[in-house]
Amino acid sequence: MVELRGLDIIGTVTTPGLNGIVFNTGQALHIDKRTIREFLNSYRRVRLTSWPTAASSLFVTDTRIINNGSGTGGAVSIKPSSGGSLHGTISGVFAFGNVNGIVVDGTNATVETAIYVNNTVSAGAAVAGISAIIPTSGGAAVG
Repeated sequence: MVELRGLDIIGTVTTPGLNGIVFNTGQALHIDKRTIREFLNSYRRVRLTSWPTAASSLFVTDTRIINNGSGTGGAVSIKPSSGGSLHGTISGVFAFGNVNGIVVDGTNATVETAIYVNNTVSAGAAVAGISAIIPTSGGAAVG
C-alpha cells in the first residue's frame, strides 16, 4: 500500500509535466489532502492516472486537482489494463478547469471496475466533468 498525504504536485506551464501521479501496480493507493495542478500533457494519462495490471484499490480524499490536460487529458483517468481491476472511492475532491474531470474507462478490464464518487465537485471541464466508458460487448462493466 502507498499513502500520499499533504503534498502539492505542480507541473509548469512553460515546460509541462507529463503526469502528476501514475499508479500502475500495487495493492492500494491512498491520496489524501493534496493539490495536483498544471500538468498539460495532451494524452489522457494526466494528473492522477491509474492503469493497474492486477486487482488494486484507489482512495482519493480531500484533494484539489486544478488546470490539467490538453487534448483528451484531465484530472483523474482510471483505465485498468487487461487482467486488471480497480475498486475505490473518490470523496471530497475538487476538480476544476481540467480538460476532463474524472474518467473511468472499463474497456480493457476483464473483471468489474467500480469507483464510487461522492461529495465531489468537477466543474469547468472543457470536455466532460465525470464520465464512465463501458465496453460495447464482453469485458467488464464500470460501476
